Amino acid sequence: MTKGYTRRPPWVPWAALALWAVAVSVPVQVWAWFGTPPWEWAGWWAKLTAQNRLVLALAVLAAAGVGRVARWGWWAAAGFLAAAALNNAILLQFDTPVPRAAVAGSLVLVLAGVGWLARPATAALFRQPALHWWKTPRRYPVAAPAVLETGRGAWQGRTTDLSRTGVFVATASDGFRPGARVRIRLDLGLRVIEGAAEVVRCVGLGGPGPEGVGLRFARVPAADRLWLRTRLGSLGG
Repeated sequence: MTKGYTRRPPWVPWAALALWAVAVSVPVQVWAWFGTPPWEWAGWWAKLTAQNRLVLALAVLAAAGVGRVARWGWWAAAGFLAAAALNNAILLQFDTPVPRAAVAGSLVLVLAGVGWLARPATAALFRQPALHWWKTPRRYPVAAPAVLETGRGAWQGRTTDLSRTGVFVATASDGFRPGARVRIRLDLGLRVIEGAAEVVRCVGLGGPGPEGVGLRFARVPAADRLWLRTRLGSLGG
């Protein structure tokens, strides 16, 4: 049972910050090498090549996606690294105001970023939202009568834990399957909540924990959701 929202992996904000730093550094680099300050945006933008502009745009996009640990953020970061590597490879072929040591050093950092992004653990975290454990709402141990209804009948049970987004009901699980929609009625004493829910997991006899079904609220009145958000702490106490 989760104790509440768990923090994101510590490298996430640092990775996003590094990408934002790349974006901010572009106008600063133009200022350093050409003397055009960032506030003269038309001037420094004109100094950028097509590759520079692509790197800048992808750095901003990737920073937002990585910060949110979104699936598209992984691809944006991959695109940024590819564009940055291409840009630096081109710079190394020509004489530019940028020192070659700086270009080569940043290319090494880009290649290190490619290795980090390609790690199975990193790729899995971005591509599988189910691994985003820090987004799991806190569950409270609440025991209350519950009724689940489908087209095949009704099942009575009791809740074992409750969150603002779902509930686990201890009941016979053989009449349910993941993805099915059910009508749910929870008698929480101070309030009766009714609505539609989706079955997300089924636990049979001998399974981990009590037999029953895990449900995610699908269509529950907004007033009931607000009540849950504000009163769950007292229910679980």
